[in-house]
Amino acid sequence: MRKTRKVCCKLLLCTVCLICIFHILLTVDVNMTKRNDEILHYQQAGMLMNNISLFRNILAGKEMKNLSLPSPLTEFQKFYNNHNAVDKKVVMYGQSTRDQGYLTIGIPTVKRRLNGDHYMYTTLNSLISNTDQGRIQDVIIVIFMADPDESWNNESAKKIYEEFKPHFDSGFMQIIKAPENIYPDFSNLQKTKQDSAERVQWRSKQNVDFAFLMLYCQNLSTYYIQLEDDVLVASNFVKDIESFVLNRTDHWICLEFSTLGFIGKMFHSSDLRVISSVLLTYFSETPCDLLLGGIIKFLGQNTPIHSSVSLFQHIGKISSLRNKMMPSIDRFFKDKGSNILPIMKLPKGGHPDAKFETNMKIIPDYPPENVYKNNLFFWASYPRSKQYFRLIFTTNINMSRLVISTGENINKTDFLENGVLKVGFNNKQHICNDLKEIGRFVEGEFDSLIQGIVIPENIKCLHIEAKKGQKRWLIIREIEIFQNKKYEK
Repeated sequence: MRKTRKVCCKLLLCTVCLICIFHILLTVDVNMTKRNDEILHYQQAGMLMNNISLFRNILAGKEMKNLSLPSPLTEFQKFYNNHNAVDKKVVMYGQSTRDQGYLTIGIPTVKRRLNGDHYMYTTLNSLISNTDQGRIQDVIIVIFMADPDESWNNESAKKIYEEFKPHFDSGFMQIIKAPENIYPDFSNLQKTKQDSAERVQWRSKQNVDFAFLMLYCQNLSTYYIQLEDDVLVASNFVKDIESFVLNRTDHWICLEFSTLGFIGKMFHSSDLRVISSVLLTYFSETPCDLLLGGIIKFLGQNTPIHSSVSLFQHIGKISSLRNKMMPSIDRFFKDKGSNILPIMKLPKGGHPDAKFETNMKIIPDYPPENVYKNNLFFWASYPRSKQYFRLIFTTNINMSRLVISTGENINKTDFLENGVLKVGFNNKQHICNDLKEIGRFVEGEFDSLIQGIVIPENIKCLHIEAKKGQKRWLIIREIEIFQNKKYEK
């Protein structure tokens, strides 16, 4: 009897342990799908920084006035150690002196392909129209011309100044540039994080750019927020930021007003020197998001702090990194649903004669042929793995560019979450085989030109395939085919 009881107790104990373990795993899985899954970045960053003496110095309250930077940054070292106030030499346009404001908005910008430079004008117009007149004196917008091409920097800065001259004259806007000699040779950096040499150079320069911009802005206002040059701004965003800050009673290092990348990250200006120090010290080793996670964690903020809604919406598609497309949008944007997203507006190509095929479950009144018609789309319910949508051309064709967009065009719902594009070459009528994969969809978008994909010649068919099943329906909204290079831009 006693043995039986012991066995039962052991079984009961094991069962309870298994239930607890399962509950923990389930909780982790659920939490990782929530909006704040970037907690993982904080954890990764914390592990990354565990043995770095720099953070011990920060926690000990030591001032970072004469930080020893890596040898490639010798010239930046001189600038860093001497830069305790705004340097008038770096100001291209605008007032270099002004009474300290409430908020500085830093925007680094570089040259982009395919007329991507126009994003900046949309961003600045959005900032102007959504900043209350009564708050303009409290806000400073600092545009940092950060491209290696000095001619482009000078030409673009002049155009921006001429377009928004009254705002420069009032002190609302400034344009700055970095001294040319502060940048290291990015061509000889060691590869890290399994990144390509090109990506290492890109993210290393980004770290140096961000650090320079922060150093310049450290004495301009009480708070500093960083944006990219391709965003829309929510209505009354300054008031919303101020209310969110006033309602915080806990210790914070970074407040997040966007769920995307470095967009909308706000800091105390008094912390900018410390943050720039870390970005510079590990500029070639670690991406800025991981470094930022480490800084925040070691300064005592253990988890991300988000506003209830996002105040900045990403609108760009063309990344500053070659052959990278970034059509991400913030689904928590305060003013979502009010207009068609710029990301969803496509260049217009042609529609060669074709037959359409699909084995997806079609929603009535939304047939495949709709992708060739204005303001209509193909709609299917819950695509499964390996299901496809095809165009079989009447005659084989050559393309100079192919653009495909999926998802609804205001909130970008029902997009292809995990898809590839294949092409077929068979000359037989209405047959699509000999398929070759040429690229993947990025958040439901495909653009051969932006992604640097060379389309083979003599194509008979296009084959869009779901690589995994998805829990949302699927909209294929537009397919634009270019057969002449003059349409590429």
